[in-house]
Amino acid sequence: MLPSKIENQEAAVLTSIEIVGEATYPPSGAKLSELRKINYLFGHNGCGKTTISRAIHDPSARPGYNVAWADGRAIPTFVYNRDFAEANFGEQMRGIFTLGEESIRAAEEVSRLQAEISKITREIDSLGRQLNGEGGAGGRCAELLAARSALEDACWESQRSHKGAFEVAFTGHRGSKSAFCSKLLAEHQTNSADLVAHTDLTFQAATVYRSSALTVATIDLPSFDGLALIEAHEILRRRIVGRDDVVVAGLIRRLENSDWVKQGVPFLRIAEGSCPFCQQPAPPDLLDSLNAFFDAQYESDISQIASLAAQYAERTLNIDKRINSIISTPHLFLNAELLAERYQVFKSIVDLNHDRLILKRREPSSEVALEATAHAGEAISALLIAANEQARA
Repeated sequence: MLPSKIENQEAAVLTSIEIVGEATYPPSGAKLSELRKINYLFGHNGCGKTTISRAIHDPSARPGYNVAWADGRAIPTFVYNRDFAEANFGEQMRGIFTLGEESIRAAEEVSRLQAEISKITREIDSLGRQLNGEGGAGGRCAELLAARSALEDACWESQRSHKGAFEVAFTGHRGSKSAFCSKLLAEHQTNSADLVAHTDLTFQAATVYRSSALTVATIDLPSFDGLALIEAHEILRRRIVGRDDVVVAGLIRRLENSDWVKQGVPFLRIAEGSCPFCQQPAPPDLLDSLNAFFDAQYESDISQIASLAAQYAERTLNIDKRINSIISTPHLFLNAELLAERYQVFKSIVDLNHDRLILKRREPSSEVALEATAHAGEAISALLIAANEQARA
């Protein structure tokens, strides 16, 4: 038997209950009518008593429920059936129950959280064993301590090997291996300065930590004097040939082979009357004519060309020695790489001019124009002058 209590408000009366096609009720439906103030329903399990109580509790819950009130005045209902018991009573421990829907949900949440706590506790225990090892001896912590110890030893050994150059810089951090290692790690994380070569760093340390003020020597500049005069000399662009009033002059000029003839004159002297050019008997006055053709002026011009070539070679050799010495000697205010680049430009021009001077000496009748080195020399001088100005500041 399942009682259903209906509280009456001002003689409101439940007149009928009809259920169609719900639970055990047929599609044709069943209807309770002529209801009174108090009604008792009896029946075996599964005959539909709970379904009637559900219809009374919420007629709108199912389309097959239809509950009628006298004059259409429905009043609030309180139904105490199996649904109510499941929603409001929960057994947390054997023989102990909680009352109310909120208590049931709270108890269920507690159970869920307890299961989650147990799971998290197991995970914490597993991670703890990984971290500290079984029994608290070993694990990742021990590995970290070993790695830290190895790092401290390596940092300390590095400190010892560089102590001579950076002892002052290490001041305040050489009290212990741990302190020195911690300082290096902090610098690694926070220092954003550009890396420099060890030799440059050593030089900078010697400059910064020197007990007295450091005097930076100025650079002796190479001299480019005289190069421009040689490179622009008019004799290099003039064709050097012999006299016009000599018998052989016309032929030599017409053939334009004065350089070739000049090279053959010494052979004529030792040819014992034969022409060194054609191997035929030479005219008796040929040597005199050739000597007259290559007169004193010709020889003077040849000598001047040789002198210019020698001067150019000597001056450029001195410049080469001076600049290579500057490049190989570190200087606080000089960019040696930039100096090397600028000197390479200068040297390429000089090498070309040397080749042209050799050509002029071998073929005096050729016209030669040397390239100017003034601009390249000025670029080198400007770099060295700027370094000296900084050294004097």
